[in-house]
Amino acid sequence: MKRSTVHHTFVIERTFAVPASRVYQAFADPKAKARWFVGPDEWQKSDLRMDERLISVSVATLELKPAGKGTKLTITEQGAYLDGFDNGAQRQHGTGELLDQLERALNEKVPV
Repeated sequence: MKRSTVHHTFVIERTFAVPASRVYQAFADPKAKARWFVGPDEWQKSDLRMDERLISVSVATLELKPAGKGTKLTITEQGAYLDGFDNGAQRQHGTGELLDQLERALNEKVPV
Protein backbone atom coordinates (compact mmCIF):
# COMPACT_ATOMS: atom_id res chain seq x y z
CA MET A 1 0.00 0.00 0.00
CA LYS A 2 1.27 3.43 -0.93
CA ARG A 3 1.37 5.73 2.13
CA SER A 4 0.56 9.45 2.04
CA THR A 5 0.34 12.43 4.37
CA VAL A 6 -1.47 15.70 3.69
CA HIS A 7 -1.00 18.67 6.04
CA HIS A 8 -3.74 21.23 6.62
CA THR A 9 -4.27 24.09 9.08
CA PHE A 10 -7.58 25.78 9.82
CA VAL A 11 -8.85 28.46 12.18
CA ILE A 12 -12.38 28.71 13.56
CA GLU A 13 -13.59 31.65 15.62
CA ARG A 14 -16.77 31.62 17.70
CA THR A 15 -18.18 34.08 20.20
CA PHE A 16 -20.19 32.74 23.13
CA ALA A 17 -22.47 34.82 25.37
CA VAL A 18 -20.89 33.48 28.56
CA PRO A 19 -17.74 34.38 30.52
CA ALA A 20 -14.39 32.81 29.60
CA SER A 21 -14.43 30.80 32.84
CA ARG A 22 -17.49 28.86 31.61
CA VAL A 23 -15.97 28.16 28.21
CA TYR A 24 -12.72 27.06 29.83
CA GLN A 25 -14.62 24.80 32.25
CA ALA A 26 -16.49 23.19 29.33
CA PHE A 27 -13.14 22.03 27.94
CA ALA A 28 -11.21 21.39 31.18
CA ASP A 29 -13.75 19.45 33.28
CA PRO A 30 -14.20 15.87 31.96
CA LYS A 31 -17.85 15.69 33.07
CA ALA A 32 -18.68 19.03 31.46
CA LYS A 33 -16.85 18.11 28.25
CA ALA A 34 -18.71 14.77 28.06
CA ARG A 35 -21.99 16.73 27.76
CA TRP A 36 -21.05 18.27 24.40
CA PHE A 37 -17.93 16.57 22.99
CA VAL A 38 -19.74 13.63 21.43
CA GLY A 39 -19.90 12.12 17.98
CA PRO A 40 -21.49 9.13 16.25
CA ASP A 41 -21.89 5.88 18.22
CA GLU A 42 -18.84 4.29 16.57
CA TRP A 43 -16.66 7.32 17.43
CA GLN A 44 -13.94 6.83 20.03
CA LYS A 45 -12.55 9.73 22.08
CA SER A 46 -8.88 8.65 21.69
CA ASP A 47 -6.90 8.54 18.44
CA LEU A 48 -8.81 9.00 15.21
CA ARG A 49 -8.84 5.53 13.70
CA MET A 50 -10.72 3.66 11.01
CA ASP A 51 -10.66 -0.13 11.40
CA GLU A 52 -7.73 0.19 13.82
CA ARG A 53 -5.75 2.26 11.27
CA LEU A 54 -4.58 5.69 12.48
CA ILE A 55 -6.08 8.20 10.03
CA SER A 56 -4.87 11.56 11.38
CA VAL A 57 -2.99 13.37 14.09
CA SER A 58 -3.30 17.03 15.02
CA VAL A 59 -2.35 19.79 17.41
CA ALA A 60 -5.07 22.23 18.40
CA THR A 61 -4.53 25.59 20.09
CA LEU A 62 -7.47 27.22 21.89
CA GLU A 63 -7.44 30.91 22.72
CA LEU A 64 -10.08 32.58 24.91
CA LYS A 65 -10.49 36.37 24.91
CA PRO A 66 -13.14 38.65 26.40
CA ALA A 67 -15.75 39.83 23.90
CA GLY A 68 -18.05 42.29 25.64
CA LYS A 69 -19.86 40.23 28.27
CA GLY A 70 -19.00 37.04 26.42
CA THR A 71 -15.97 35.15 25.15
CA LYS A 72 -14.32 34.82 21.77
CA LEU A 73 -12.87 31.34 21.20
CA THR A 74 -10.26 30.89 18.47
CA ILE A 75 -9.24 27.35 17.58
CA THR A 76 -6.23 26.78 15.35
CA GLU A 77 -5.74 23.15 14.35
CA GLN A 78 -2.73 21.83 12.48
CA GLY A 79 -3.32 18.34 11.16
CA ALA A 80 -1.55 15.55 9.34
CA TYR A 81 -4.08 13.41 7.45
CA LEU A 82 -2.87 9.92 6.64
CA ASP A 83 -3.39 7.71 3.60
CA GLY A 84 -6.44 9.60 2.30
CA PHE A 85 -8.82 8.41 5.05
CA ASP A 86 -9.38 11.89 6.53
CA ASN A 87 -8.80 15.46 5.39
CA GLY A 88 -8.71 19.00 6.67
CA ALA A 89 -12.12 19.95 5.29
CA GLN A 90 -13.78 17.01 7.08
CA ARG A 91 -11.98 17.85 10.33
CA GLN A 92 -12.91 21.52 10.09
CA HIS A 93 -16.56 20.59 9.49
CA GLY A 94 -16.56 18.17 12.44
CA THR A 95 -14.94 20.74 14.72
CA GLY A 96 -17.62 23.25 13.71
CA GLU A 97 -20.33 20.74 14.64
CA LEU A 98 -18.67 20.14 18.02
CA LEU A 99 -18.65 23.91 18.62
CA ASP A 100 -22.37 24.01 17.81
CA GLN A 101 -22.87 21.36 20.51
CA LEU A 102 -20.67 23.38 22.90
CA GLU A 103 -22.80 26.48 22.31
CA ARG A 104 -26.00 24.55 23.08
CA ALA A 105 -24.44 23.20 26.29
CA LEU A 106 -23.25 26.66 27.35
CA ASN A 107 -26.74 28.11 26.77
CA GLU A 108 -28.43 25.51 28.98
CA LYS A 109 -29.37 26.62 32.47
CA VAL A 110 -27.44 23.80 34.17
CA PRO A 111 -23.80 24.57 34.97
CA VAL A 112 -21.22 23.36 32.46
